[in-house]
Amino acid sequence: TNLAYWTAYVNGLINMEPTVMIVPTTKYDASTRELKVNVDVAGLKTLQGAKLQVWLIEDGIVDMQYMPNG
Repeated sequence: TNLAYWTAYVNGLINMEPTVMIVPTTKYDASTRELKVNVDVAGLKTLQGAKLQVWLIEDGIVDMQYMPNG
């Protein structure tokens, strides 16, 4: 890969005018281990056919994870 190309490409993306404002907020209850995530989205420009996907990922898993149903 060409490092100079990718550097310029990423810098171009970083300097683009945003089309949406995305504000995630979280609330975690340590006693129940429940996480609530709210994602507020506001269009800053007219968008047609726009879709949003929100993924929650976990890192630092040190052992097998069990679901409530086993």
